[in-house]
Amino acid sequence: MKERKRFFLNGGISGAYISGVSIQGSVEKWLYESQRHFVNVESKLTLSYVRPPVSDNSEEYAEINNIAIHFLLGFGSKPLDTNNHSYKNHIKYWMFPAIHHYLLGQGKLGLVQK
Repeated sequence: MKERKRFFLNGGISGAYISGVSIQGSVEKWLYESQRHFVNVESKLTLSYVRPPVSDNSEEYAEINNIAIHFLLGFGSKPLDTNNHSYKNHIKYWMFPAIHHYLLGQGKLGLVQK
């Protein structure tokens, strides 16, 4: 078997080229809403097709399809009332997301395994 050199694409954006297309559709539902925060669930369907070259020969390429379903749970904060910029409101606004991210990083929400 004849050995070939490894193929690299030069140029583009750091060697990356647009070589396909993706589309996405999603549906979102808010499960809980307070004055400052909300919890939502979202489902997405993504469809992708790509045909990148694998060598300098234009007849050699990969043909890749991808269909993916995503289910997401989200936590968010609503924008602060522009008429009420009190210190207390800022603490309430940032407290829930900060605690959530801290617990997530510590593995206390059961989502990260150590």
